[in-house]
Amino acid sequence: MKNISKYSVIPPYPPFSKGGVWGLLNIGFAILIITGVIFLSSCAAPKKAEIKSAITAEKKDLEEKKIRISHPDAYYHFILGYRLEFEDINAAIREYKTALEFDKDSPTILTRLATLTARKGQFEDAVIYAERAVQVDPEHFPALLLLGEIYANTEKADKGIAIFKKIIEINPYKIEAYLNLGLLYGSLKRYAEAEEVINKGISINPSSPLGYYYLGRIAFDRKKMGKAISYYKKALKVDPAFKPAYIGIGIVYEAQEKYKDAIKEYRRLLDEIDMHDREARGRLIQLYLQQNDFNNALVELEKVLEFDPNNPDAHLRIGLIYVEQKMYKEAADQFMRVLMARPEDVKVRYYLGTIYEEIKEFAQAAKEYKKVVESDPKNIEALTRLGYLYTKEGRHEEALNYFKKVLEFNPEKADAYLFIGVTYIQLEKYNDAIDILQKGLAIDSKLDELHFNLGVAYDKLNKKEECISEMKETIKLNPKHANALNYLGYTYAEKGINLNEAISLIKRALELKPNDGYFLDSLAWAYFQKGWIDDALEILEKAITIAADDPVMYEHLGDIYLKKLRKNDAKEAWLKSLEIDPKNDKLKVKYKESSFGDPDKEERIKSKLKEFEEKKKKKEKPPESMEEKKILLAAYQVKEGDTLESIAAKDEVYGDSAKWKLLYEGNRSQIRDPKILHPGQILYIPRGENGQEKKE
Repeated sequence: MKNISKYSVIPPYPPFSKGGVWGLLNIGFAILIITGVIFLSSCAAPKKAEIKSAITAEKKDLEEKKIRISHPDAYYHFILGYRLEFEDINAAIREYKTALEFDKDSPTILTRLATLTARKGQFEDAVIYAERAVQVDPEHFPALLLLGEIYANTEKADKGIAIFKKIIEINPYKIEAYLNLGLLYGSLKRYAEAEEVINKGISINPSSPLGYYYLGRIAFDRKKMGKAISYYKKALKVDPAFKPAYIGIGIVYEAQEKYKDAIKEYRRLLDEIDMHDREARGRLIQLYLQQNDFNNALVELEKVLEFDPNNPDAHLRIGLIYVEQKMYKEAADQFMRVLMARPEDVKVRYYLGTIYEEIKEFAQAAKEYKKVVESDPKNIEALTRLGYLYTKEGRHEEALNYFKKVLEFNPEKADAYLFIGVTYIQLEKYNDAIDILQKGLAIDSKLDELHFNLGVAYDKLNKKEECISEMKETIKLNPKHANALNYLGYTYAEKGINLNEAISLIKRALELKPNDGYFLDSLAWAYFQKGWIDDALEILEKAITIAADDPVMYEHLGDIYLKKLRKNDAKEAWLKSLEIDPKNDKLKVKYKESSFGDPDKEERIKSKLKEFEEKKKKKEKPPESMEEKKILLAAYQVKEGDTLESIAAKDEVYGDSAKWKLLYEGNRSQIRDPKILHPGQILYIPRGENGQEKKE
C-alpha cells in the first residue's frame, strides 16, 4: 500500500535524526570548537611570534622609573586611566586621551595608549602612539618593546627584529629584548639564531624562567618533544610556580597523545599552584571532551561557574554536553542562560530551537527560529526548520513561503526544490510539484528523493508509466530506498502486472523495515492478486495489528473476506474502513454492488459522517497559531527593581508571586539573601517534567 503522508519526504529530516540538521552539526566537534572561547587559548606551536605583552614590562617600568608626566591635570587623568585598565578599557583610553591633551609629549601616556589600542587589536593606532613616544624619547624601552611586538604580530618581522636589536644596542642588559627577539626568530624558523639570542638572555638573568620556557617552545616547534620537556622542567626548577611551563609540558603530552599525563600536569597546576588558572582548566575540559568523558568535563565547567555564575561560554558548553547526553530540557535551560547574556547569538538561538523541536515544544521552537530570521533573514537552516514546523501543523501554504525563501537565498541547493515539491504534493498541486521537482533534478540528477517524490506526483495524476520510471530510477540510485521498493511493488500489484517482481520488491522493502504495516499490506495485496488468498489474509491480519487505523487495509481485508465467501466479515471490514474514511465513494459503490445495502444508512456511518463534517468546519477555521500558545521562560535576567516575588508573578514564569521560593531554591548558588538581587543576574526557572513549575 502507498501511504503518501507517511512515506513522502516531509522536509527536512527531524533535527536530531541520523542525517538531520543536528547530525550535520556534529555535536562533539561543536563542543571542541568552542573550547577556546571561554578560556585563554594556547596554541600547540607558535605559528607566529607569541611574545609576552609589554604591559608587564610597562608596569615594571612605572615602578622602576619616574612617571614622565609634567602637568598635574595630565597626571590626574593618567592615574584614573591606569586604575580603569582592567575594568573598562574604553574608559581608560578616554582618560589617557584627556591626559594627553594636557601633556602632548609624555612618552608614558603615549605608551599606555599604544598598549591599550594594541590590546583592542587597533594596531595602526597603537603604532602611531608608540612611534610618537619613541620620537619624544628614543630610549623609552616600553614603547620600543611594544613596537617590536606589534611588528612581530602583524607580519612585519624585519621591523620587529630591527627594534629589538636597537633595544639591545641601547641597553645590552634588557632581557626582554633578547627573549622577544629569540621568539621572533623562532616564528621565522631561524632556530639557531633564536636559541643563540635566548641563551644570551638567560646568561644575563639566570633566575628568570622565561628563557628556558621560550627555548621549550622553540624545541616543541621543531618537534623535539623530549628537549621541550627538559627546558620546561628547567624553567620550573628556577621558579616552581611558573604556570606557563606546566601548560607547555601538558601541550607536549597532548601532541604525543599521552592524554592521561597531560591531564595530570594540568591538574597539578590547578591543585598545587593556581586553582583559578583559566588556560589549564580550559585545556583540561578540552581533553575530557575529546575522550567523551562528559562527567569530568561537567565537573570542571561547574567549577568555572562557581567563580563566574553567568559565564555564557561555560553555559553553552554545558548545554552542548547535555545535548550529547540527550538531556534536552537541561540543555535548553543552559542555552537560555547564554541568550540572556548574548541575545544576538543566532547560532545558540538556533541550537535552542532544535532542542525545543526535539522535546516537542514546537511553539517555543518556532519562536526561536523566527528570532534567528529577524537577526539573519538569510539563515537557511532556520527558514527550513520553520517550513518543517508549519508542515507538521498542516499549514502548508505558510510552510511553502518559508521553503520558497530557502530557494531564493540558495537556488543551487537541490534540497530546496525537494521541500517545495513535497509541499505542493501535500497541497495536491501535482503539476506544480512536477515542475519544481524537475528543476531540482536539473541541479542534482542523483538525488534519490527528488525522483521518488516526482514519481509520487505522477502517480497522483494517474501517470503510471512515468511513476514507474521514477521509482525505478530511485531504486537504481539507492537500492535500499524502502519506500520506493514498496511503492513500485504496490503499483505493479495495483495494476495486476509483474506480480512476481512486485512480491520481490516488497519483500526487499520489508527486509529493511520488517514491521511496517503498510509494506505488509502491499505484500498481502500482491498475494491477493496472485490468487494466494490464505497467505494474503494471514499477512494482512498482521498488518492491521500494526496500523489499525488505516481505511485502505480494512477495505483490502473486506475484499479478501468476500473472495473467501465470508460475507459478514467482509461487510464488517468495509464498514470499519468507512468509519475511518466515510467519504470513500468507490467503496460505497462496491458495498452496494455486493448486496450489503446502503452504508450511509448505517447508524455508525451516519455518526462518522457527522463527525467528518464537524472536523471539516473546524479545519476551515484558522488553526491556533504556534505564536499564540503560552510561552514559558526557562531563565530570566534580573532587571532594576525586580524581586523574587515580582519575577515569580510574571505569566511567563509562574504567574504566582507565592512561588518565589522555587526561584530562590533553584538559584542558591548565586543568591545569598532572597531580598537582594543584582541587575544582570540570570536566574534559572525550575520546572517539572511537563514544563510547569515544580512542587514546593
